[in-house]
Amino acid sequence: MIRKYRCYGLAVLIIVWFVSGCAPIYLSSTHNTPMLDNQGDLKISGKVGFNGGEVQAAYAVRDNTHLFGSFISSIDNSDADEEVDSSQHTYFELGGGRSWRPENWLVIEASGGMGLGSGRGRTIFLVDTSLERHAEGSYIKPFMQSNLAIQTRVMDLGFVNRLALINFDEITETGRNPEINTDPSGSIFYEPGVFAQLGWDRLKFNAHMGFSRPLGSQPEFDYNPFMLSFGVSFRFSTR
Repeated sequence: MIRKYRCYGLAVLIIVWFVSGCAPIYLSSTHNTPMLDNQGDLKISGKVGFNGGEVQAAYAVRDNTHLFGSFISSIDNSDADEEVDSSQHTYFELGGGRSWRPENWLVIEASGGMGLGSGRGRTIFLVDTSLERHAEGSYIKPFMQSNLAIQTRVMDLGFVNRLALINFDEITETGRNPEINTDPSGSIFYEPGVFAQLGWDRLKFNAHMGFSRPLGSQPEFDYNPFMLSFGVSFRFSTR
């Protein structure tokens, strides 16, 4: 019985986190975790999740040194139903990093990079009367990331930490009181995550779950605090 209530509590907590953003214009992306050790290795991944479809790539320019990039875009469902919430988001990032292998099965990575994104959100409030709220804006996102993982031929398991500065150049909001914020303050977000990959030496199916929470006061924009995605990755050598 206790276990049953714990499951219900976890489900409610996830739902509360997921819907906490009113008209979210920032969504976190899946962490890129290359874990490449040989120069010339290339890894390509495709994923689909709560925050949209995503394509990732990583290339080892030297042994244990890599470059990576990610692109994510969500579906614009603003015309699907005028009575439901909707959103559209696009994000692109580039970065690089290094990895260390104190043991054959243990991988430690440290990386950093820069992202560019834009978002548009709409939400419907139904209290006494129906009220729509729209928000949109574009942002830059410098970030630092580290991950600790267990890597084998058929399974990868890992934990990721990311610190990111979300800095919108301008936020436009319309609702009860239309407003344009031309100088919103930047917000530092802590974005941890866990991932699992199962398959063969080069082809693996993966799942990734993460959270996104501001450090300090609440930011001047709405955001989606939960991310879950599933996909497949393929690694091969270009040498």
